[in-house]
Amino acid sequence: MHFIKNFSNFGDIWNYFRSKVIISSHGFNYAKSKNQILIHTSHGIPFKSTCLLHKKCKEPYSKYIDYQISNSEFTSAIYSQIFNLSPERIIETGEPLMDFLMNPDKYYATHELKEKEFLKLKRNEFKKIVMYAPTFRDEFLDEFPGAPFEEILSDFFNIVEQNQNNFFIICPHPRDLEKNIISFEKYMHLNNWELAKIPSEKYLSLVDTVILDISSFFYNALYLEKNIIFFFPDYQKYINNTGSIYKNFEIVPDEILFKKYSPNIDKILESYPKETKTKLLYLKDIVYGKRDYSNVNLNLYEFISQIIKT
Repeated sequence: MHFIKNFSNFGDIWNYFRSKVIISSHGFNYAKSKNQILIHTSHGIPFKSTCLLHKKCKEPYSKYIDYQISNSEFTSAIYSQIFNLSPERIIETGEPLMDFLMNPDKYYATHELKEKEFLKLKRNEFKKIVMYAPTFRDEFLDEFPGAPFEEILSDFFNIVEQNQNNFFIICPHPRDLEKNIISFEKYMHLNNWELAKIPSEKYLSLVDTVILDISSFFYNALYLEKNIIFFFPDYQKYINNTGSIYKNFEIVPDEILFKKYSPNIDKILESYPKETKTKLLYLKDIVYGKRDYSNVNLNLYEFISQIIKT
């Protein structure tokens, strides 16, 4: 077995094209011979349409993906739509991500445990720990223009400033952060926030509330039964340019979808509505079903083993 993060040397290319089975994750550059089998996993259940990207691709994903790993009937319908895959090519073994969501402690590296302990201390100082995880903006892909990241950040810090009894962890997309790091300097006078120090998904089990927009983090937070708020100042512009798959925003309760700062956000952070929580638990059952996800890695291993033997 060979792990290839990117094709940085000839050895990576050699191992890739001599493999019988390729297991890829979302964002990988697909290419394979007719004798190879490509099994595709995702870093999260897609929430936004990738149709605009597909129109600009020379070849559709469906030409390269032999099997797409899925969690449930709900997620299979999403993958079928965005990758144009027939049902027999979508395998519901459960996605590897589920093992991480269920057992996060075994995935923390030693240096990441320091951040975990840091947040434990912050719980003694602040009422709640809140994670903000916006998706990428125009700093990442010209095909997906939203509002400038700095503008989005300014809107969000209205929430931070009005809720200084809570501690906020800001988890921008890495490329947005890289190009906009200077934008955070003007907010250094506030002491109730920090930039993420570990991968954003590793904060999920450590926080009370997740604030996001059109991101697959919604489904991760939904599974972990976190309080969820959608904060989406550039909603109309972003949706117009990307769309949203499977009518996702129709399943989001209206009372937690905000297109600008509102005092109602402060109220929800203070006390999450029980009715909204009930709606989210119902959505969790729709998205994930009643199945047991404790053996997702074993299920995937057995599926791959069968393919290798054929």
